[in-house]
Amino acid sequence: MATLGGGGYVHAWTIYLRAYLVTIIHDVKPETLPHLLLGCVVARQVWECILGAWNCAGWRPSADTDLRLWWAGINGRRGVIKSYRMAVALVFWIIWCHMNDVVFNGASPSARKLLLNICDETTRWENAGLFGSGPSFAASLT
Repeated sequence: MATLGGGGYVHAWTIYLRAYLVTIIHDVKPETLPHLLLGCVVARQVWECILGAWNCAGWRPSADTDLRLWWAGINGRRGVIKSYRMAVALVFWIIWCHMNDVVFNGASPSARKLLLNICDETTRWENAGLFGSGPSFAASLT
């Protein structure tokens, strides 16, 4: 059986088991992917800033937004919408990595840190040409 080095495999399962037991004992619903990416307080703070900068206030998620319906609601011209969806995927990825850092490394949730990471990564993705002919996301976030 593979390990993550230094007993990381056992440590990860210990964290998972503790979280699972807390949900059973306290009758708490486990976090879902839509909650982590759209609904939690930190994610909503990030989306508020990002979507405001992109002039897409109508896309702001609420605490109970359905991820599939939200994704389907991102609409516009074909070339532009591909760029926006790529940018949304980037934001999802940065949120996901940050939440992993919070859970597994004990980092504090931080919308500010997320926004800084998103700005840095957006510049890299734009320089690599991943957004196509859409708007400049990096410029809108600075």
